[in-house]
Parts: sequence; C-alpha cells; structure tokens
Amino acid sequence: METNQPSSESRSSEIPVQDDRRESLLAKGQEHYQAGDLTQARRTYETLLGDHADEVHGWVQLALVCFKQEDFPAFEAALEKAFELDPAHYEALRLLGNANFLAGKFKPASFIYGRMLKDQPDDVEILHAMGVCLFKNDLLDEAADMFDHALEVDPDNELAQDNLRAIRESVKTGAEPAIEKTEPVDSKLDALEQAEFFYQSGNQVAAIEELERALSGEPENPKFIEALGSLRYQKGDLEESRQLFRRLVELQPRNPSAYTRLAMAAIGLGLLEEFESAVGLALEMDPDNPDTLRFLAKINLEQERYLEAGQLYLQALQKGGDDLETLLALGKCLAQG
Repeated sequence: METNQPSSESRSSEIPVQDDRRESLLAKGQEHYQAGDLTQARRTYETLLGDHADEVHGWVQLALVCFKQEDFPAFEAALEKAFELDPAHYEALRLLGNANFLAGKFKPASFIYGRMLKDQPDDVEILHAMGVCLFKNDLLDEAADMFDHALEVDPDNELAQDNLRAIRESVKTGAEPAIEKTEPVDSKLDALEQAEFFYQSGNQVAAIEELERALSGEPENPKFIEALGSLRYQKGDLEESRQLFRRLVELQPRNPSAYTRLAMAAIGLGLLEEFESAVGLALEMDPDNPDTLRFLAKINLEQERYLEAGQLYLQALQKGGDDLETLLALGKCLAQG
C-alpha cells in the first residue's frame, strides 16, 4: 500500500485585503518559510499575531512552522487559537489531520478527514489520505471506495490506481494485508471518540456538531445526550443543556448523576425549585454520590459558607477517592474557615 504521506503543509488560502503591515508580515513569513528559515518565519508570524490576534491564517501558518520545528505544544496551542477563530477552518483541519497521519495516528486522522470530506467531497488529497487511514484500520471495502472516488475526480491518479489494485488483489487472493490490527469499529464509540478528540484539540464547536449528528441518528442514546448536555453546559448554553439533562432523567430515572447535571443547569438559570428537587432526588438515590457532593460543596464555597463546603468536599473525597481539584478546594475551605 503506497501512502504518499500527506505533507504537513497547509495550502495557501486567500488573504483578504488588510492593512499593509499585516499583509507584509504574512508575505514575509511565507518567504522565510519557503526559504527554509523556520526560526525567522516563526518570529515573523509571532510579530504579526502580537498585533493582529484575529488573523486565523497567521495562526495556521504559525502552527505549521511549529510542527516543522517539532515544537508540538506550540503547534497545538496555535491550532487551538485558529479553531477558536474559525472552528471549521479547512486548512487548520488539514494540518491537524496530516499531523496525526504522519504520527501514525490513523484513527484520529480519519475523524478529521471525514469531517473535511463532508464539506469538500472531491478533495483528492484528502480522499487518498482517508483511504490509507481506512486501509490501516482493516476497512478494505471502505478504503476502496475512497480510491474509487478519487479516480472519479482524477482518472489519471496513478497512486489511487495502484492502491486500489493492491486492495483488490488482496481480496482476490485472500492474502493478509500488511496493516496494523485494530479492534472492530463501534459506531457509537466512534461518535464519542470523535467528539472527545475535537474537544481536546480545542475545537468545541466541532465536538458539539459531531454529537448532534450522532444524536439525530439515535435520539434516545443516553451517552450522546449526557455528553452533548455537558458540552453545552461548559459552553454556557444553559437552557439547551437543561433540556438535554431533562431528557436524560426521563431515560434514566434512577441515575443520580443525571439529576445532579440537571440541578447544575437549573441553578445556573436561577430555577431554584427545579434545582432543589433535582438535588433532593439525587441525594435520595445515592447520599454519597461524589458528583452531587462536589456540586453542593462548590455552591457553598461560592456563598462563602466554608464550613459546610469543607464538610461536603471531605465527604466527596472519602467516597470518590483522591481528586486534586477537590483537595485544593478543601484546602481553601480550611484556610478560610
């Protein structure tokens, strides 16, 4: 199987008309990069972004330079900034996908390439990379479909022809393809994994979209509902998260954590009766539930009721094991109380 590994390059995107200095720095950064002077290219992009932090193209180019320098923490930080400005930025997604591909992380790479193909289904480079990822995961029919489509777009693509021929030959002869063995694919797990991957990559919008897409296919899947509700809550979409947690309670009426999450959304919206009811039911079902105890402790701490908060944090630690955040909060209660 010929991989024709995708370059970590991010294709140049159109630069809108901007002030001369911004355009000049972008051009200089590109010149330094093409000349192989990564240090100067990085300095130029950092100067640009110091003055124009809203320049998404600059963040993507900085990420590319950091990747080439093997400064992976800086690479991830720059991409996270790019995704904050534009969660669906195509070249940022390409760079993230290619970085995972080049690191041999074919499953995460396939998550990203799959998202890109939804927007641009005829991108031959991504079709080929996706085909290789599927091949590496022993999904030969799906990989063949990718190479077939690449040939529909570009009939003379020799690499796609060779890889498609190799797949068909292995199927015909029954020969074991020389690829890494993986566990069978679970579509439910994949949806959660994709959402978690995008969330950890700093692309919360993409994570939410993945879960919404999964939930539309399985509207009563409690794992999807809980995960989407939690992301909505973290994003500050309290009413949306409340409605999701109400659905979760309906599906799992004996789950104390579901009531705790509903209580969190309710108190954020100022719905005190719903909050008290949900917390009461959670504690009635499991008086020692660490999530509920930590939540109540946090409320008491915010109200400067340090003794009550400390007692609840201590109880949560006793029931839920060591937790650094809880230990720190308990320490604050002891210091203040």
